[in-house]
Amino acid sequence: MIIASGNPARLNQLHIGAVLALRQDRMVEVDEKLAGKWNFEAQPGINVPIQYLGHNIGVIGVSGVPEQVKSYAELVKMTAELIVEQHILLEKESWNRRYKEEFILQLVKGNLSLTEVEEQAKFFSFSLTIPRIVIIIKLLKPSIDSLQHLVSYLEQLQFEQEVAIYHFFSI
Repeated sequence: MIIASGNPARLNQLHIGAVLALRQDRMVEVDEKLAGKWNFEAQPGINVPIQYLGHNIGVIGVSGVPEQVKSYAELVKMTAELIVEQHILLEKESWNRRYKEEFILQLVKGNLSLTEVEEQAKFFSFSLTIPRIVIIIKLLKPSIDSLQHLVSYLEQLQFEQEVAIYHFFSI
């Protein structure tokens, strides 16, 4: 299905060239002759599968004379794959941060067995031999912005500590 186009009338339409590119795992060039055979349900241009971890996840289509837009299609394909990879890496990092934060909170609360502590500490590369201090900060005027600013400040590499948010109540 077409999810983005300079022509809004094409949105949510089946794209034959994209289907072919996915099924055959290859670049599909659509010229005027082929577009005519397909009753102009596809415009002339290039359709290139985009991949993540060796699996096709979509198609980039660039309309125009195939010989003229081929290099653009390759560039857009690489850009799209990099964006997907970056998004997934950032999402994994975010989940790891959340899980580590939950581990720290459970550690502070004393809710974990020694085995659980050791297993999770190993998973997060969290040294149990380093002495640690817990600091509780209460924001006098809590807001999402002030909390984000504080966390960003505390997470700077120069401080070398872990940050976990226990409660946040908006007023």
